Amino acid sequence: MSENLRFVAESSVVSIAVITFLAGLFIVYLRFGRVIERRISLWHDLDDLNSSQWFQVGALIVTVILTELIALVVSWRFEAFVTFLVLVVGLSLSAVLYFTRITKLIEDNAVRQAIIMWLAAVLATMSILLTVVGLQFRTSLGAPGFNADKIIAFAGPVSQFIGILIAAVMVVLSNRFSADQAARAKGQETYQGLEFASVELFRFDIANPELVEALWFPTLQDGLYHPPADKIQKHMLEQYICQILNLFEMAYRFRKENIVPHDVYASWIIWMYELCEAEAFQHFWHDEEIAPHYIEDFRKLMNYGIEINRLAGLPDEDDPKYQPLWYVRADAFYRAAAYSISPEEPCTSAADWLRKGELVDGPEADAWFKREGLCMLTKFKGRQIKPAL
Repeated sequence: MSENLRFVAESSVVSIAVITFLAGLFIVYLRFGRVIERRISLWHDLDDLNSSQWFQVGALIVTVILTELIALVVSWRFEAFVTFLVLVVGLSLSAVLYFTRITKLIEDNAVRQAIIMWLAAVLATMSILLTVVGLQFRTSLGAPGFNADKIIAFAGPVSQFIGILIAAVMVVLSNRFSADQAARAKGQETYQGLEFASVELFRFDIANPELVEALWFPTLQDGLYHPPADKIQKHMLEQYICQILNLFEMAYRFRKENIVPHDVYASWIIWMYELCEAEAFQHFWHDEEIAPHYIEDFRKLMNYGIEINRLAGLPDEDDPKYQPLWYVRADAFYRAAAYSISPEEPCTSAADWLRKGELVDGPEADAWFKREGLCMLTKFKGRQIKPAL
Protein backbone atom coordinates (compact mmCIF):
# COMPACT_ATOMS: atom_id res chain seq x y z
CA MET A 1 0.00 0.00 0.00
CA SER A 2 2.78 2.42 0.92
CA GLU A 3 4.49 1.91 -2.47
CA ASN A 4 1.22 2.52 -4.31
CA LEU A 5 0.64 5.76 -2.45
CA ARG A 6 4.23 6.80 -3.06
CA PHE A 7 3.72 6.21 -6.76
CA VAL A 8 0.61 8.43 -6.70
CA ALA A 9 2.67 11.13 -4.95
CA GLU A 10 5.42 10.86 -7.57
CA SER A 11 2.85 11.04 -10.36
CA SER A 12 1.31 14.15 -8.81
CA VAL A 13 4.67 15.92 -8.69
CA VAL A 14 5.44 14.92 -12.29
CA SER A 15 2.01 16.22 -13.32
CA ILE A 16 2.72 19.56 -11.65
CA ALA A 17 6.08 19.76 -13.43
CA VAL A 18 4.46 19.03 -16.81
CA ILE A 19 1.75 21.63 -16.15
CA THR A 20 4.43 24.18 -15.25
CA PHE A 21 6.41 23.41 -18.40
CA LEU A 22 3.36 23.78 -20.65
CA ALA A 23 2.27 26.98 -18.89
CA GLY A 24 5.80 28.36 -19.35
CA LEU A 25 5.71 27.59 -23.07
CA PHE A 26 2.33 29.31 -23.35
CA ILE A 27 3.60 32.44 -21.61
CA VAL A 28 6.66 32.50 -23.89
CA TYR A 29 4.26 32.34 -26.84
CA LEU A 30 2.22 35.21 -25.42
CA ARG A 31 5.38 37.30 -25.10
CA PHE A 32 7.20 36.43 -28.32
CA GLY A 33 4.81 34.52 -30.59
CA ARG A 34 2.27 37.22 -31.38
CA VAL A 35 2.85 40.03 -33.86
CA ILE A 36 0.14 42.63 -33.25
CA GLU A 37 0.11 42.24 -29.48
CA ARG A 38 3.85 41.74 -29.01
CA ARG A 39 4.64 45.21 -27.67
CA ILE A 40 1.79 45.09 -25.16
CA SER A 41 2.22 41.51 -24.00
CA LEU A 42 4.10 40.36 -20.89
CA TRP A 43 6.17 43.53 -20.61
CA HIS A 44 5.65 46.36 -23.09
CA ASP A 45 9.43 46.75 -23.30
CA LEU A 46 11.79 44.30 -21.63
CA ASP A 47 14.49 46.97 -21.65
CA ASP A 48 12.40 48.87 -19.11
CA LEU A 49 13.18 46.24 -16.45
CA ASN A 50 16.05 47.22 -14.20
CA SER A 51 18.52 44.75 -12.69
CA SER A 52 16.48 44.41 -9.49
CA GLN A 53 13.32 43.52 -11.42
CA TRP A 54 15.21 41.01 -13.57
CA PHE A 55 16.51 39.43 -10.36
CA GLN A 56 12.96 39.16 -9.00
CA VAL A 57 11.69 37.49 -12.18
CA GLY A 58 14.62 35.09 -12.14
CA ALA A 59 14.08 34.35 -8.44
CA LEU A 60 10.46 33.40 -9.12
CA ILE A 61 11.37 31.04 -11.95
CA VAL A 62 14.19 29.41 -9.97
CA THR A 63 11.98 29.02 -6.88
CA VAL A 64 9.24 27.22 -8.83
CA ILE A 65 11.68 24.92 -10.65
CA LEU A 66 13.68 24.06 -7.52
CA THR A 67 10.48 23.39 -5.56
CA GLU A 68 9.29 20.88 -8.12
CA LEU A 69 12.71 19.19 -8.45
CA ILE A 70 13.11 18.86 -4.69
CA ALA A 71 9.54 17.56 -4.36
CA LEU A 72 10.22 14.96 -7.05
CA VAL A 73 13.39 13.70 -5.32
CA VAL A 74 11.65 13.68 -1.94
CA SER A 75 8.72 11.69 -3.35
CA TRP A 76 11.13 8.85 -4.25
CA ARG A 77 12.51 8.45 -0.73
CA PHE A 78 10.03 9.78 1.80
CA GLU A 79 6.36 9.59 2.63
CA ALA A 80 3.80 11.68 0.73
CA PHE A 81 3.34 14.24 3.52
CA VAL A 82 7.00 15.33 3.13
CA THR A 83 6.46 15.86 -0.61
CA PHE A 84 3.26 17.78 0.10
CA LEU A 85 5.05 19.95 2.67
CA VAL A 86 7.86 20.79 0.20
CA LEU A 87 5.33 21.84 -2.44
CA VAL A 88 3.30 23.95 0.01
CA VAL A 89 6.36 25.83 1.30
CA GLY A 90 7.99 26.35 -2.10
CA LEU A 91 4.83 27.35 -3.98
CA SER A 92 3.75 29.65 -1.13
CA LEU A 93 7.06 31.49 -1.39
CA SER A 94 6.56 31.71 -5.15
CA ALA A 95 3.03 33.09 -4.68
CA VAL A 96 4.24 35.76 -2.26
CA LEU A 97 6.98 36.80 -4.67
CA TYR A 98 4.60 36.85 -7.64
CA PHE A 99 1.77 38.84 -6.04
CA THR A 100 4.03 41.35 -4.27
CA ARG A 101 6.70 41.92 -6.94
CA ILE A 102 6.01 40.38 -10.32
CA THR A 103 2.32 40.96 -11.05
CA LYS A 104 2.74 44.74 -11.28
CA LEU A 105 5.28 44.24 -14.09
CA ILE A 106 2.81 42.31 -16.24
CA GLU A 107 0.94 44.37 -18.82
CA ASP A 108 -0.97 41.60 -20.58
CA ASN A 109 -4.14 40.17 -19.01
CA ALA A 110 -3.69 37.00 -21.06
CA VAL A 111 -0.48 36.27 -19.14
CA ARG A 112 -2.27 36.77 -15.83
CA GLN A 113 -5.00 34.38 -16.99
CA ALA A 114 -2.40 31.80 -18.02
CA ILE A 115 -0.86 31.98 -14.55
CA ILE A 116 -4.29 31.60 -12.94
CA MET A 117 -4.93 28.56 -15.15
CA TRP A 118 -1.59 27.08 -14.07
CA LEU A 119 -2.40 27.77 -10.42
CA ALA A 120 -5.83 26.09 -10.69
CA ALA A 121 -4.29 22.99 -12.24
CA VAL A 122 -1.53 22.83 -9.61
CA LEU A 123 -4.00 23.21 -6.73
CA ALA A 124 -6.21 20.50 -8.18
CA THR A 125 -3.25 18.14 -8.48
CA MET A 126 -2.13 18.96 -4.95
CA SER A 127 -5.60 18.08 -3.69
CA ILE A 128 -4.97 14.53 -4.95
CA LEU A 129 -1.65 14.55 -3.15
CA LEU A 130 -3.39 15.74 0.00
CA THR A 131 -5.74 12.75 -0.27
CA VAL A 132 -2.71 10.45 -0.41
CA VAL A 133 -1.29 12.11 2.71
CA GLY A 134 -4.57 11.52 4.51
CA LEU A 135 -4.62 7.87 3.47
CA GLN A 136 -1.11 7.30 4.79
CA PHE A 137 -1.96 8.99 8.06
CA ARG A 138 -5.17 7.02 8.62
CA THR A 139 -3.47 3.76 7.61
CA SER A 140 -0.66 4.37 10.12
CA LEU A 141 -3.24 4.84 12.87
CA GLY A 142 -4.74 1.45 12.09
CA ALA A 143 -8.27 2.72 12.70
CA PRO A 144 -10.85 -0.12 12.75
CA GLY A 145 -13.18 -0.23 9.78
CA PHE A 146 -10.90 1.92 7.62
CA ASN A 147 -10.31 0.42 4.18
CA ALA A 148 -7.66 2.23 2.17
CA ASP A 149 -8.41 0.19 -0.97
CA LYS A 150 -11.97 1.51 -1.07
CA ILE A 151 -10.69 5.04 -0.61
CA ILE A 152 -8.28 4.62 -3.51
CA ALA A 153 -11.11 3.25 -5.66
CA PHE A 154 -13.16 6.31 -4.72
CA ALA A 155 -10.26 8.63 -5.48
CA GLY A 156 -10.27 7.57 -9.15
CA PRO A 157 -13.63 9.17 -10.02
CA VAL A 158 -12.74 12.17 -7.87
CA SER A 159 -9.56 12.64 -9.90
CA GLN A 160 -11.58 12.44 -13.10
CA PHE A 161 -13.95 15.10 -11.77
CA ILE A 162 -11.01 17.32 -10.89
CA GLY A 163 -9.67 16.82 -14.41
CA ILE A 164 -13.02 17.85 -15.86
CA LEU A 165 -13.06 20.87 -13.57
CA ILE A 166 -9.60 21.90 -14.74
CA ALA A 167 -10.72 21.50 -18.37
CA ALA A 168 -13.76 23.69 -17.66
CA VAL A 169 -11.54 26.36 -16.13
CA MET A 170 -9.28 26.21 -19.16
CA VAL A 171 -12.26 26.66 -21.48
CA VAL A 172 -13.46 29.70 -19.52
CA LEU A 173 -9.99 31.23 -19.53
CA SER A 174 -9.56 30.40 -23.20
CA ASN A 175 -12.80 32.24 -23.99
CA ARG A 176 -11.59 35.17 -21.92
CA PHE A 177 -8.29 35.10 -23.78
CA SER A 178 -10.13 35.14 -27.12
CA ALA A 179 -12.20 38.09 -25.93
CA ASP A 180 -9.02 39.94 -24.94
CA GLN A 181 -7.53 39.24 -28.36
CA ALA A 182 -10.67 40.63 -30.01
CA ALA A 183 -10.45 43.71 -27.80
CA ARG A 184 -6.81 44.18 -28.75
CA ALA A 185 -7.61 43.82 -32.43
CA LYS A 186 -10.29 46.46 -32.07
CA GLY A 187 -7.86 48.66 -30.18
CA GLN A 188 -5.30 48.19 -32.94
CA GLU A 189 -7.87 49.33 -35.50
CA THR A 190 -8.63 52.36 -33.36
CA TYR A 191 -4.93 53.17 -33.05
CA GLN A 192 -4.44 52.83 -36.81
CA GLY A 193 -7.39 55.16 -37.34
CA LEU A 194 -5.69 57.67 -35.08
CA GLU A 195 -2.48 57.45 -37.07
CA PHE A 196 -4.37 57.89 -40.34
CA ALA A 197 -6.07 60.94 -38.85
CA SER A 198 -2.66 62.42 -38.04
CA VAL A 199 -1.56 61.81 -41.64
CA GLU A 200 -4.67 63.66 -42.83
CA LEU A 201 -3.77 66.53 -40.53
CA PHE A 202 -0.32 66.74 -42.09
CA ARG A 203 -1.90 66.83 -45.53
CA PHE A 204 -4.22 69.58 -44.33
CA ASP A 205 -1.17 71.55 -43.17
CA ILE A 206 0.42 71.27 -46.60
CA ALA A 207 -2.79 72.36 -48.32
CA ASN A 208 -3.33 75.33 -45.97
CA PRO A 209 0.01 77.06 -45.38
CA GLU A 210 -1.73 80.30 -44.31
CA LEU A 211 -3.25 78.53 -41.29
CA VAL A 212 0.10 76.94 -40.44
CA GLU A 213 1.71 80.36 -40.54
CA ALA A 214 -1.06 81.91 -38.44
CA LEU A 215 -0.65 79.28 -35.71
CA TRP A 216 3.07 78.56 -35.66
CA PHE A 217 4.66 81.70 -37.11
CA PRO A 218 2.41 84.66 -36.26
CA THR A 219 3.56 88.26 -36.60
CA LEU A 220 3.73 89.87 -33.15
CA GLN A 221 2.89 93.52 -32.54
CA ASP A 222 4.85 95.12 -29.71
CA GLY A 223 5.86 91.63 -28.65
CA LEU A 224 2.22 90.59 -28.18
CA TYR A 225 0.00 88.23 -30.14
CA HIS A 226 -3.13 89.59 -31.82
CA PRO A 227 -5.68 87.29 -33.49
CA PRO A 228 -6.68 87.87 -37.12
CA ALA A 229 -8.97 90.87 -37.55
CA ASP A 230 -11.01 89.13 -40.22
CA LYS A 231 -13.73 87.03 -38.56
CA ILE A 232 -13.58 84.26 -41.18
CA GLN A 233 -9.82 83.89 -40.84
CA LYS A 234 -10.11 83.94 -37.08
CA HIS A 235 -12.81 81.25 -37.17
CA MET A 236 -10.77 79.08 -39.53
CA LEU A 237 -7.72 79.39 -37.27
CA GLU A 238 -9.80 78.44 -34.26
CA GLN A 239 -11.19 75.37 -36.06
CA TYR A 240 -7.67 74.40 -37.13
CA ILE A 241 -6.50 74.52 -33.52
CA CYS A 242 -9.52 72.50 -32.41
CA GLN A 243 -8.76 69.93 -35.10
CA ILE A 244 -5.29 69.43 -33.62
CA LEU A 245 -6.64 69.37 -30.06
CA ASN A 246 -9.27 66.78 -30.93
CA LEU A 247 -6.55 64.50 -32.25
CA PHE A 248 -4.40 65.01 -29.16
CA GLU A 249 -7.35 64.40 -26.85
CA MET A 250 -8.14 61.12 -28.63
CA ALA A 251 -4.53 59.98 -28.23
CA TYR A 252 -4.68 60.96 -24.56
CA ARG A 253 -7.93 59.06 -23.92
CA PHE A 254 -6.80 56.00 -25.85
CA ARG A 255 -3.66 55.83 -23.71
CA LYS A 256 -5.75 56.13 -20.55
CA GLU A 257 -7.85 53.21 -21.78
CA ASN A 258 -4.66 51.28 -22.67
CA ILE A 259 -5.50 51.17 -26.38
CA VAL A 260 -2.52 53.12 -27.63
CA PRO A 261 0.84 51.48 -26.73
CA HIS A 262 2.95 53.34 -24.17
CA ASP A 263 5.77 54.27 -26.50
CA VAL A 264 3.42 55.50 -29.23
CA TYR A 265 1.65 57.82 -26.79
CA ALA A 266 5.01 59.07 -25.47
CA SER A 267 6.03 60.00 -29.02
CA TRP A 268 2.96 62.25 -29.28
CA ILE A 269 3.70 64.22 -26.11
CA ILE A 270 6.30 66.42 -27.76
CA TRP A 271 3.66 67.65 -30.24
CA MET A 272 1.37 68.56 -27.35
CA TYR A 273 4.15 70.49 -25.68
CA GLU A 274 5.05 72.35 -28.88
CA LEU A 275 1.40 73.35 -29.26
CA CYS A 276 1.46 74.74 -25.71
CA GLU A 277 4.35 76.97 -26.84
CA ALA A 278 2.36 78.59 -29.65
CA GLU A 279 1.10 82.01 -28.57
CA ALA A 280 -1.84 81.74 -30.98
CA PHE A 281 -2.91 78.54 -29.24
CA GLN A 282 -2.54 80.13 -25.80
CA HIS A 283 -4.80 83.00 -26.90
CA PHE A 284 -7.57 80.77 -28.26
CA TRP A 285 -7.25 78.28 -25.40
CA HIS A 286 -7.90 80.90 -22.73
CA ASP A 287 -9.17 84.15 -24.26
CA GLU A 288 -11.49 82.49 -26.76
CA GLU A 289 -12.40 79.84 -24.16
CA ILE A 290 -12.01 76.66 -26.19
CA ALA A 291 -10.46 74.87 -23.17
CA PRO A 292 -13.86 73.91 -21.64
CA HIS A 293 -14.61 71.85 -24.74
CA TYR A 294 -12.14 69.16 -23.58
CA ILE A 295 -12.04 66.64 -20.77
CA GLU A 296 -10.73 67.87 -17.43
CA ASP A 297 -7.54 65.80 -17.18
CA PHE A 298 -6.43 66.72 -20.69
CA ARG A 299 -7.27 70.35 -19.99
CA LYS A 300 -5.12 70.35 -16.86
CA LEU A 301 -2.21 68.84 -18.78
CA MET A 302 -2.36 71.51 -21.49
CA ASN A 303 -2.66 74.24 -18.84
CA TYR A 304 0.49 72.89 -17.25
CA GLY A 305 2.32 73.04 -20.59
CA ILE A 306 1.31 76.68 -20.97
CA GLU A 307 2.45 77.39 -17.41
CA ILE A 308 5.91 75.99 -18.18
CA ASN A 309 6.24 78.04 -21.36
CA ARG A 310 5.33 81.26 -19.57
CA LEU A 311 8.22 80.90 -17.15
CA ALA A 312 11.04 83.37 -17.66
CA GLY A 313 14.64 82.42 -18.29
CA LEU A 314 14.55 80.76 -21.71
CA PRO A 315 17.22 82.40 -23.96
CA ASP A 316 16.84 83.23 -27.65
CA GLU A 317 16.76 80.33 -30.09
CA ASP A 318 20.17 81.33 -31.47
CA ASP A 319 21.75 80.93 -28.03
CA PRO A 320 23.58 77.56 -27.58
CA LYS A 321 21.91 77.23 -24.18
CA TYR A 322 18.43 77.39 -25.71
CA GLN A 323 18.00 73.78 -26.81
CA PRO A 324 19.28 72.08 -23.61
CA LEU A 325 17.06 74.28 -21.44
CA TRP A 326 14.13 73.75 -23.81
CA TYR A 327 14.43 69.98 -23.36
CA VAL A 328 14.65 70.40 -19.58
CA ARG A 329 11.28 72.18 -19.65
CA ALA A 330 9.86 69.60 -22.03
CA ASP A 331 10.99 66.89 -19.60
CA ALA A 332 8.79 68.47 -16.92
CA PHE A 333 5.83 68.29 -19.31
CA TYR A 334 6.58 64.64 -20.13
CA ARG A 335 6.57 63.81 -16.44
CA ALA A 336 3.31 65.68 -15.97
CA ALA A 337 1.84 63.66 -18.85
CA ALA A 338 3.00 60.46 -17.16
CA TYR A 339 1.25 61.42 -13.92
CA SER A 340 -1.91 62.61 -15.65
CA ILE A 341 -2.35 59.19 -17.26
CA SER A 342 -2.04 57.33 -13.96
CA PRO A 343 -1.29 59.25 -10.74
CA GLU A 344 -0.81 56.04 -8.75
CA GLU A 345 1.65 54.44 -11.19
CA PRO A 346 2.99 57.04 -13.66
CA CYS A 347 3.69 55.85 -17.19
CA THR A 348 7.44 55.19 -17.23
CA SER A 349 7.62 55.33 -21.03
CA ALA A 350 6.38 58.93 -20.95
CA ALA A 351 8.23 60.01 -17.82
CA ASP A 352 11.67 58.88 -19.04
CA TRP A 353 11.24 59.41 -22.80
CA LEU A 354 13.68 62.31 -23.18
CA ARG A 355 16.12 60.91 -20.63
CA LYS A 356 16.38 57.55 -22.37
CA GLY A 357 16.85 59.37 -25.64
CA GLU A 358 19.73 61.28 -24.01
CA LEU A 359 18.10 64.57 -24.94
CA VAL A 360 18.07 65.82 -21.39
CA ASP A 361 20.32 65.35 -18.37
CA GLY A 362 18.29 63.81 -15.56
CA PRO A 363 20.00 65.48 -12.56
CA GLU A 364 19.96 68.84 -14.32
CA ALA A 365 16.25 68.50 -15.10
CA ASP A 366 15.50 67.45 -11.51
CA ALA A 367 17.43 70.43 -10.15
CA TRP A 368 15.55 72.84 -12.44
CA PHE A 369 12.25 71.26 -11.53
CA LYS A 370 12.97 71.56 -7.82
CA ARG A 371 14.28 75.11 -8.15
CA GLU A 372 11.20 76.32 -9.99
CA GLY A 373 8.96 74.77 -7.34
CA LEU A 374 6.52 73.31 -9.86
CA CYS A 375 4.03 70.58 -9.08
CA MET A 376 3.17 67.91 -11.60
CA LEU A 377 -0.53 68.64 -11.86
CA THR A 378 -2.14 70.69 -9.13
CA LYS A 379 -4.83 68.65 -7.40
CA PHE A 380 -5.04 66.23 -10.30
CA LYS A 381 -8.20 64.18 -9.70
CA GLY A 382 -8.50 65.82 -6.31
CA ARG A 383 -4.99 64.92 -5.17
CA GLN A 384 -1.80 66.93 -4.90
CA ILE A 385 0.64 65.17 -7.18
CA LYS A 386 4.22 65.23 -5.98
CA PRO A 387 7.20 65.66 -8.33
CA ALA A 388 8.75 62.43 -9.63
CA LEU A 389 12.22 63.17 -8.30
